[in-house]
Amino acid sequence: MATSFRVGTLNVWALPLVAPRVEERMRAIVERAAALDLDVLALQEVWTPRAESALVAAGAVAGYSSLWPSGRAAGGLMALSRSEALSVEFHEYAVAGLP
Repeated sequence: MATSFRVGTLNVWALPLVAPRVEERMRAIVERAAALDLDVLALQEVWTPRAESALVAAGAVAGYSSLWPSGRAAGGLMALSRSEALSVEFHEYAVAGLP
């Protein structure tokens, strides 16, 4: 029996100096994910605590929980899920460089 599992991914471009109204956009992103009935939402470029907080708060309202924190320690990555994860790991690349 096949089980359906819906995953979405998005670069949220959460850079307050470049993209205006970050918190409003983060809420809208989560609302759209909920409307699409996504089980997991994988996000990139969640660089600021304000963006992360907005995503976590909007996610809680929509039935999502954060799988791991974002910010520079996690490379700006974040995942929201409607299911509990059995385990979560983050592995940095051994070689990093400037863009």
